[in-house]
Amino acid sequence: MGRRVKDDQKLHVYEWEEDLHDEVYEDASPPCLTISDCQWLVDRTCIQWGVLSPRVEDGRGRKTACSTPEKICLPRLYREPISIIHEACHSIQFHISGDDDAAHGSLFVRLCIENYTSHFNLVRRELEETARSFGLSIARSSCPRLPDRQILRLRRMTDKLLVHSSNIAHHRNLLKSEIKQRQESVERFRETVREIQVERYG
Repeated sequence: MGRRVKDDQKLHVYEWEEDLHDEVYEDASPPCLTISDCQWLVDRTCIQWGVLSPRVEDGRGRKTACSTPEKICLPRLYREPISIIHEACHSIQFHISGDDDAAHGSLFVRLCIENYTSHFNLVRRELEETARSFGLSIARSSCPRLPDRQILRLRRMTDKLLVHSSNIAHHRNLLKSEIKQRQESVERFRETVREIQVERYG
């Protein structure tokens, strides 16, 4: 996202998140999510703050992930929860403060801490301590989250929409498979006709 404010904390945020990777995933490789699953996680993250979710797109061909208020592009390497939430926090920050804060400034770090805490069931105070140990400045507060009851209702709506979307994709794939089978049948029929013609007429 284009920012006018100098982004002094960027490298320190990346170092902090590398350390967080080790804690969250331990020795295992991070999961590589589908685009639909990435969109689901972005939706659930943004819902808590009452902001409109950006659209998640396939970022293959890019070296890194990128985000704007309207969309997030994710190469395969970045389709894991920490990177996805990181990009969602950029969108949330934009809706809260626009261009008034650095892309990886104190408000952004606060949003990451709040969202990592809720998604990975981590201890907020411990996350704050590790962030400060990497030299990060943390805003005291970000923006009031929506009431838990409203978040739960919106999450249920998001889950229903995801199921509906998955069903549409499933039926689309079935239709593609059926079309392919019929095309193969037509080709076999044509081949049989050609063989008959050769037999009869040489």
